Amino acid sequence: MSLWQASGRNGGRDDHDADVTSALRGIAASKLYLLSPCPSICKLDRTISMVETMEEKPSKPSLRAKANKIRILRCKNLIAVIENPEDIRNIGAVVRNVNALGVEKAYIVTNKNIIPDDWEVMRNKANLIAYSASAIKWSFVKTFPDTEKCLDHLEKNGFTSIVTSPHVKGKNNIVLHEANYTKYKKLAVWFGNEKTGISALAIERSAACVSIPMVGIIESLNLGTSSGIVLYEITKQRRKFQERLAEKVAEKTKSNGSV
Repeated sequence: MSLWQASGRNGGRDDHDADVTSALRGIAASKLYLLSPCPSICKLDRTISMVETMEEKPSKPSLRAKANKIRILRCKNLIAVIENPEDIRNIGAVVRNVNALGVEKAYIVTNKNIIPDDWEVMRNKANLIAYSASAIKWSFVKTFPDTEKCLDHLEKNGFTSIVTSPHVKGKNNIVLHEANYTKYKKLAVWFGNEKTGISALAIERSAACVSIPMVGIIESLNLGTSSGIVLYEITKQRRKFQERLAEKVAEKTKSNGSV
C-alpha cells in the first residue's frame, strides 16, 4: 500500500507527490541532477542511489583533451597529397589514414566541385564525416585547384615531394621499406588518381618514386589501402626519429643544467 492510500485523505496522492517533488528538487540543488516526481518512497531511494553512483564515476576526458595529449606524437612537416581524386569515399579513407597515423596535414588537388574549399565547411560535411570516420573534424585539410599550384606552394615552403608510382625510367625508384624517409626535413607524399595514377608533372618535380612490393596476379591496390601502407612505413620511421631527437635534446638540457 502506498502512502497516499494509507493517509485516507482526498487528494493525498497529490500532497505526497508534491512532498516527494520538493525533496527531489532539494537533492537536485545539491547533486546538480534534476529528476521528475516519484510516486513511491522506494523509487525515491533508488533515485538517490543512482545519483550517488553517477556522482562517483570519473568523467571521461574530452576529445579535445585527447587531441592535445597526442599532438606530440604527430609527425611534423609531413603532408599527404591526393592528386585529382574522383571518389569522395577515397578522400575520406585517406584523411582517416592521415589522422590515424599522425600525418600533420592533407592536401587535395582537384578542379572539381567534389569537396568544399573552406575547411570549416568541409569538416561539417556529412558524407566526409562518414567516409573519414569523423577524422575530417580533427585533421588539417587544404585544397589546390591544380598540381602546379600545389607543387609551387610546397617548394616555396621547403618541402620535398615523393610520389607513389611503379618504376619510372630515369627517376630515383625506391621500394617502400628500403628507403630512408627521415633524411627529408620536410616531406610531401603524393598519391595519384584512382585510374590514371600520378601526373607526369608531379613525377618530374619529385625526388623519388616509391613503390609497394606486390607478388599477386593483380599488382594494384585501392587508394585507401595504398595510402595506409605507405604512410604507415613513413610515419613509423619519422616518429622514431623524432623520439630519438627529443631524447637527445632532453639529455643535453639535463647535462647543461647539472654543470
